Amino acid sequence: MQEVTVGWWGLVASLTMVFITVGISLFLRLRLERDLMIATGRSIGQLVLAGWALTLILKDETPIIWAWLWVAAMIPFAAISASKREQRLPGLVWTTASGYLLGLGISLSVLFALQILPLESRVLVPIAGMIVGNSLRVVVVAATRLVDAIRDSQLEIEAMLSLGFTRHKAVKRIVSETLKLSLIPQIETTRTV
Repeated sequence: MQEVTVGWWGLVASLTMVFITVGISLFLRLRLERDLMIATGRSIGQLVLAGWALTLILKDETPIIWAWLWVAAMIPFAAISASKREQRLPGLVWTTASGYLLGLGISLSVLFALQILPLESRVLVPIAGMIVGNSLRVVVVAATRLVDAIRDSQLEIEAMLSLGFTRHKAVKRIVSETLKLSLIPQIETTRTV
């Protein structure tokens, strides 16, 4: 495996892009500067820690159980992250964790059981990370859109409930539309690979 080193100039170039984004936010009065700076600081810290841990996990002599533990840890972290980003939807942690567990389990089973990819730490961790990372984006968008759509359709939902519809049937159309809209960006990304 080829080693890649990002030097100080790489860090400076990356931070320059962040500062340009902060400048645009200031110029357009978006008030995202604080969030951008906090996110940047957190991501640097997380990347340093994750890089250190992954260096140990991805060594050829490290047992693959450590890679599986890393993948298992991704699920609660992603579920908690999604619930923090959309706090208006109760139970999102458990729903999201269950979805990740099921989706990741099926995806990895297909990839490794059918020997599409070799079951090695250096393959398992990045593939699982891509699946969870892309899913996290969809979950957050879907949860936010769902809460907003339910709020915007409150009178319609109340009318359906008063006519005897179950709460699941009263929101079924809204849930379907929300999921469709949330998956479109991911589908477009896949389409243009």
